[in-house]
Amino acid sequence: MSRILEQVTGAVITLALAAPLIFLISGCGAISVGGSGVSMGISTGAKEPRREKEEIPERDHLLTQRQIKLNVKSFDYVWAKIDESLWPEILKEAGWDGAHAEFRPRIEEAATMSEFRIATSEMLDRLQISHTQIIPGELYDRNLSFGSFGKRNDGETGISVRVLDGQAVVTGVREESAAWTDGVRPGWILESLGGRDIEEALEELAEVYEGHYMKDLTLAAITQLRLKGDAGDDIETVFLDGGDEAVEMDLILEQKRGREFEFGNLPTMYVWIDTMTVAGDIEYVKFNMFMDPLHLMPVFERAVRRADTGRGLVIDIRGNMGGMGAMAGWLAGFLFDEKGNNFGTFKMKDTELTLIVIPRQNAYTGPVAVLIDGLSLSAAEFFADGLQKTGRAKLFGQRTTGFALPSVIEKLPNGDAIQYVLADYVNSDGERLEGRGVTPDFQIIPARTQLLEGRDPVLEASIEWIKAKAGSIE
Repeated sequence: MSRILEQVTGAVITLALAAPLIFLISGCGAISVGGSGVSMGISTGAKEPRREKEEIPERDHLLTQRQIKLNVKSFDYVWAKIDESLWPEILKEAGWDGAHAEFRPRIEEAATMSEFRIATSEMLDRLQISHTQIIPGELYDRNLSFGSFGKRNDGETGISVRVLDGQAVVTGVREESAAWTDGVRPGWILESLGGRDIEEALEELAEVYEGHYMKDLTLAAITQLRLKGDAGDDIETVFLDGGDEAVEMDLILEQKRGREFEFGNLPTMYVWIDTMTVAGDIEYVKFNMFMDPLHLMPVFERAVRRADTGRGLVIDIRGNMGGMGAMAGWLAGFLFDEKGNNFGTFKMKDTELTLIVIPRQNAYTGPVAVLIDGLSLSAAEFFADGLQKTGRAKLFGQRTTGFALPSVIEKLPNGDAIQYVLADYVNSDGERLEGRGVTPDFQIIPARTQLLEGRDPVLEASIEWIKAKAGSIE
């Protein structure tokens, strides 16, 4: 699996699972008790093993004996940290006790960093959980700049892509973007990116991930990943337009939209929130991650207050990567007028933390529709699942992935880093979200023909439900 991913993505990484790297900021970090539940941060604190002062070896260069020893030391640390942090049921299912003896000889014989990462990633893949991976040192050291592996990773095309029937279909184009000005529209098919055939790459990835719960996430995320990079750069693309005619263009990467937000040692994030009124008197709010609470929450609150004068509220978290787990409870507080609700529990080996909803004064109590898809991750899943289980909202769209575990990142002696899980998450019904995801009440998969017509069938369905709900209340 690792070798194929490396070939398909063209990246300088060798991972058993690529998607967790792309969405590292989703629900990753150390857990701390916040005012209304659990917050996520990232920590590389005092427990981090001492790193030898030696230049990080290039991926395909032959290793020195000293570098091999550092790899062995790093492997031992990875195995021990997982053994110390994960709950017994997962370790037993993965055969973790015997994994160290099985894989250590391969680490000792690894002649390149690529071979070290492949072997270690294969061992970690047995755990079958998200947020657990080796991060190459060259990526970690340039602040986890994932995108097209540019230096700044501050550029984007303004295009949203999802995989429908094995094709990378444009599902959204920001109207202020150069891509929109150049004529790119929802429903177009992304055929080639940077000279690579997208459909062929997706077919190969689909085969690698067949049967894995992260298949759909990986297909969409890796495609979306290649549409990012350094602002000012351009990407050579070929699309099929609405008439299936090939359209070649160089897409300009523009400055990412949103407010810059720093959190722990994560790379700079760009957080945005949009609000508008749809269908005359239904409030609509969409935001891209559960971050920057001092800015995002007041805007969200104002949208909720406006919903009081209309027929309902639509919260669109499609493509929302998650972030601070506590914000799921904080934002939900604007929708509850009674105490006693919680969304779920983070279970660690020695303690448990509950994601509590604290009602706000004059909370909104009208109809709420939440829009989700396969790229609604982590905190977005806590939020959607919690509102569904408490009966506070109906969910529309596609099932989420189940990418739901909090984690930390630590530097390894060889210069790479390890991301590992430190808690499990179960919802208020005692169900694990990891690998299961959140199933919408109304499953709606957009058709290309609908997108080409400029329609959003998921939003349309939620509006019709709110109209019917408001009518029955009246």
